Amino acid sequence: MPDGKLTYSSGNDKSYKICLGLALARVLKYIVSKLPRRRSLGLYLSNLFVNMLGLIITIIVTMLDKK
Repeated sequence: MPDGKLTYSSGNDKSYKICLGLALARVLKYIVSKLPRRRSLGLYLSNLFVNMLGLIITIIVTMLDKK
């Protein structure tokens, strides 16, 4: 799970969704890193935003899974 790999264990569907959220966060971070940036503060804030967005998506998917 810490690697962000999309591994699926049949016994724990929640870990699969968390790995999916981490992989999505990595894809978004890669896209943001390719955008032209002039200041390091802007890059830091955009990476922070992408990490928070990935965390929010993971929380929402986990909450929807509980219902």
